[in-house]
Amino acid sequence: MNLSLGRADFPWLVLCYGGAFAAATAALSKRLDGRDARRAGRAAWCAAWLSVTLVGLTEPWRSWPPVNLSCAFVAAAWTAAAAAWANLARRPTTAAAIWSLAVAGVGVAVGCVSRWPEGLALAIAVAFGGLVERAMRRAVWLPFRLAMYWASFVGTFAVLIPIALSARDQAPRWCSAPHAAPIAVILLLAAIPLAVAGTRALVAAGGTPEPFDPPAFLSRAGIYAHLRHPIQLAEILIVGSGAVLVGTRASLAFFVLFSCALAGPIRLLEERALVARFGPSAAEYRRACPAFVPRQTWYRGTLSIWRDRPNAHAPLRSDAPVATPRSRG
Repeated sequence: MNLSLGRADFPWLVLCYGGAFAAATAALSKRLDGRDARRAGRAAWCAAWLSVTLVGLTEPWRSWPPVNLSCAFVAAAWTAAAAAWANLARRPTTAAAIWSLAVAGVGVAVGCVSRWPEGLALAIAVAFGGLVERAMRRAVWLPFRLAMYWASFVGTFAVLIPIALSARDQAPRWCSAPHAAPIAVILLLAAIPLAVAGTRALVAAGGTPEPFDPPAFLSRAGIYAHLRHPIQLAEILIVGSGAVLVGTRASLAFFVLFSCALAGPIRLLEERALVARFGPSAAEYRRACPAFVPRQTWYRGTLSIWRDRPNAHAPLRSDAPVATPRSRG
């Protein structure tokens, strides 16, 4: 498995640092704000994930599945650079030309440095990053934004990272495949309804589970009437499924650390941000509604999870009743 930076010789380093330098140069402009930076970062993440996935499919089967960090760094750096410079462009045609130049340049450069299939894979990844940035900036293509979020999350945290860490572990499987498969299936079966219900509630409120693509109003419908963080709970279960399926000590340790981080400091930071944004209503909701384990019995809560309530997505007012704040979970 190709995990290390064995291919990151001088040409690869030039490509990586060249993209990082181009992105940093554009970021110095005062015309870019935090939203531009967050969109560029999200597009870079998606490009890195897709590049590693596509390059893995082009590798010889004897070394599959590789986790090529060089390709991930190059795709992320040039996607961020193209997004930053395109946001500085004053005309749409100029922005399109910048993205076209980045896609073609990365493809040709990587094809010359390594293999042409890898160059094509990275060109596709950078182009995909451009679509992600455009969809988030214009708030269009909702099905694409939803698919992008869940595919990149599952592909990164439930597949690539456990595999990458296990490549360095060099230890036998802690959980054998016959035992791991049923556990992984059970975790997925528990995660999918939570992910679907949480996504549906956020979409009804005008957004997605993506932290940088939030809904226009607070989601107070469906599963958010019973849990504050159904999306985070689904993500923990999905990552656990991937970690158990890989079955090494490194993958299971990553699952434990990921779960502790998501349920601990990350959750607390998000809830503080919600209280700062929405005031007493969010604070009261935080006290009244559990984070991960619903208080209602299953037969009382099942139907309301899948059915919206009237006026569930009305705009928040300072005198509004307790509402379910939008969070990544």
